[in-house]
Amino acid sequence: MKIALVGGGTAGHIIPSISVIEKIQEIDPKTEFFFVAADQELDKKNLESFKVKYFLPIAKLRRYFDIKNFTDIFVLLNSVYKSIKILKKEQPDLIFSKGGFIAVPFCIAAKILRIPIIMHESDSSIGLANKIIMPLAKQVWLSHPSSINKRYLSKTYVLNLPILNSLISPRSNFKHSEYINPEKRNILILGGSLGAEYLNDVIYEHREELKHHFNVIHVIGMKNFSEKYQKENSYIPLDYIKDLGPVYEITDLCLSRAGAGTLAELDSLRIPAVLVPLTKAGSRGDQLLNAEYFIEKNANSNILLESYLDSKSLLDHLLKLPNRSSKHSPKNQDKVSEKIYALFKEASSKAK
Repeated sequence: MKIALVGGGTAGHIIPSISVIEKIQEIDPKTEFFFVAADQELDKKNLESFKVKYFLPIAKLRRYFDIKNFTDIFVLLNSVYKSIKILKKEQPDLIFSKGGFIAVPFCIAAKILRIPIIMHESDSSIGLANKIIMPLAKQVWLSHPSSINKRYLSKTYVLNLPILNSLISPRSNFKHSEYINPEKRNILILGGSLGAEYLNDVIYEHREELKHHFNVIHVIGMKNFSEKYQKENSYIPLDYIKDLGPVYEITDLCLSRAGAGTLAELDSLRIPAVLVPLTKAGSRGDQLLNAEYFIEKNANSNILLESYLDSKSLLDHLLKLPNRSSKHSPKNQDKVSEKIYALFKEASSKAK
């Protein structure tokens, strides 16, 4: 079986696909695969260790009027053409699409060539790219039952994707331990792979208050990192961490946005969290729904809305979090891995 994995734009559209192929190859080591992602620095960094990969220009799909909506039609058509060439060269048995704008032209090309598509949506609401891909797909996978579309019920499966093996069993130790005070709890602050400017500003401004209680590991994001962020005792700013395994290993609690990929990792690793979801003004509202769903499953976590985010509310919410329990006992992923493999085989066999 040969699988094309497509998705990009953020780490959340790529990392889950890497975890899927890890699990598939554990079951069937003969499985072949290749990646298709966006032609941008973050995607290239996340896929640098893989031999077979392709990067396509992004034609962004906007929900508002913009002159680029017209010029991007030509970018989209060009990406469809390039995708057809890739598919004819590689001849995969099926496509696994994790979404993002880059997945649209590739899935259109796959449909033209009659290659079966499996799409997965991690968020509580379905993104625009996946809404376009959904009618093209042979199987629709959803993490949240609330996002089921009755029109596609017969081909819909509700399942969460596994997380990376390196997050469960880290391959190295945390590199900046000289800044860690062993008498304090370790808090990991995540704003997503692209960063969260407002959240970063609040953390940086109040880092002294946070340092009084915690060792602060602050992942800024590649877009927002600058020279003003300097390491000091109990405060460790980092631009982006490709392998979060060593960091999660020492993390006692987390302050994070509510991207579906991050929440899946926190849930699997049983890490208590304060979630600061993007507002509807900054997103389609999916992060708020993600956060509410996460809190229902994890009573040891809570939500802090951005409009109430200040030093007092931040510390109040963080200090209420319990210590992380079962630190080295992540949730078992064997059953979901077997389910994914069975669905892949079903989709690829029906296409023959």
